[in-house]
Amino acid sequence: MSDENEYRLINDLLKSYNMYARPTPHFSIPTNVSFDLSLSQLIDVDEKNQVMTTNCWITMFWIDNKLKWDPHEYGGLREIRLPHDKIWKPDIILYNNADTLASISQISTQLMIESNGNVTWLSTTIVKSACSINVRYFPFDQQNCSLPF
Repeated sequence: MSDENEYRLINDLLKSYNMYARPTPHFSIPTNVSFDLSLSQLIDVDEKNQVMTTNCWITMFWIDNKLKWDPHEYGGLREIRLPHDKIWKPDIILYNNADTLASISQISTQLMIESNGNVTWLSTTIVKSACSINVRYFPFDQQNCSLPF
């Protein structure tokens, strides 16, 4: 059974919310997104096809002005969680992506939303990136593979 305050808050927030509209007070104002990537595991380096496969944790933060509320009006509720497919999310992608099924390999948690509009999105993904690999001095070579997002 859901808490009545949380139920009412979610209904009020999503009643006129459009997940396709960027959360900004005016179209000329950018939406700042903090992006953090943590390498969890180096899964594979395919020298022949020049592809690196990694498992990464991605954390993003931004402010959604349409998801603000007064905690006093909702029983002191200061934070809620919403499904990742219900609110706007930034379209940050890997430029040197080498995986045609990249969106399938991502697992997202619910978005954590604070009463001041701060949104936190945690996800984990398996990334296949194109990477120029030179094995001329193998096994004493060093590789540098960037992940530009």
